[in-house]
Amino acid sequence: MSKSNINAWKGEALWKQNGETTAVSVSINPYGLSVLKEGKEYFFTKDEFRVSEASESGFVKLEVERASLRAFIEIESAEAFQTIKEDKFDKNRKPLLSVSSWIIVALVGVVMVVVLFFTVGANALSGEIAKLIPVETEAEFGKAFFQQSISQANLNNDSATVAVLKKCATIVEGFSNGRAYKFRIVIVEDSIKNAFALPGGYIVVYRGILDLMENQDEFFGLLGHESGHVYLQHSFKRIIRSSLVALAFAMVFGDAGGVGAILLDHSKTLLNLAYDRTEESAADEFGFDALTRAGADTYGIVSLFEKLDKASGNLQMPAFLSTHPEPKARVKELLKKSPKKSSKKFLTEAEWQAMKRGAIRP
Repeated sequence: MSKSNINAWKGEALWKQNGETTAVSVSINPYGLSVLKEGKEYFFTKDEFRVSEASESGFVKLEVERASLRAFIEIESAEAFQTIKEDKFDKNRKPLLSVSSWIIVALVGVVMVVVLFFTVGANALSGEIAKLIPVETEAEFGKAFFQQSISQANLNNDSATVAVLKKCATIVEGFSNGRAYKFRIVIVEDSIKNAFALPGGYIVVYRGILDLMENQDEFFGLLGHESGHVYLQHSFKRIIRSSLVALAFAMVFGDAGGVGAILLDHSKTLLNLAYDRTEESAADEFGFDALTRAGADTYGIVSLFEKLDKASGNLQMPAFLSTHPEPKARVKELLKKSPKKSSKKFLTEAEWQAMKRGAIRP
């Protein structure tokens, strides 16, 4: 059992589901509830679990529910009971000011945010705030939403494929614009012809779009584009933009942990996210320029969008992310940048074929 500025309580528990009992590790943190079960990590936001039974002797029974998943978690810990009872996931936070000063500073902070919002603009302000938030905090937020988004997904866990994806992640980290993200790339075995990126360096690629590709140049064109969304902090800025006033309070009070909690509380904003044309164009340009700097083929990103344009008649989009609009217009813009063929390859042919083929098919 341990504490830190992230975890309020961590320890062992019992997971009971469908008449079966499994030992698990549980972490109650500022963002919600994390469960490590048989090597797989699950994350539940505060509205996805409730206390069904508790006693001051130190017994807590939680009910977790999401879609078709329903289970009970039993914890024997007085500290866990106290943490959940008080609903204070970080009891080490202390006010930096007296109550009266606290109110004055808070009001000043809110006024400043409102003034900046209408003078500088929401986009510019969210961009400046995003730059100030550490990569580690952004990555924690991205990890939490990543775990939620893939909790029911059929991930490809073939060892050869995973090894290639780790190599791809290292390559994408070399595209850095100054933000040092640690990327994780996964393949979901689903016929959806799409991919998406989450804050902090998470990229999800669906088998459907991978099946459209004829070569690794197209794959790295896709990774260049998706990493552009990460490096340019597109989704992260949107979350911040919807949280500006709450963020002002947290930052005024010096509550760094609270910043992450606020952002996670607004994670459902991503459920209706659709990048606008400016953001898509910026991600295209970022990927194109990154591949150019690496001396790689830049025609792959063009040919991929051409394929997406042809497939757009029956193009399936994930319910939670509607990305990549108007591929025909984007092809036209990319052609203006004079894409070039290159013999440089990031992967060996065997590595590309291992990932392209995959070991798990839908």
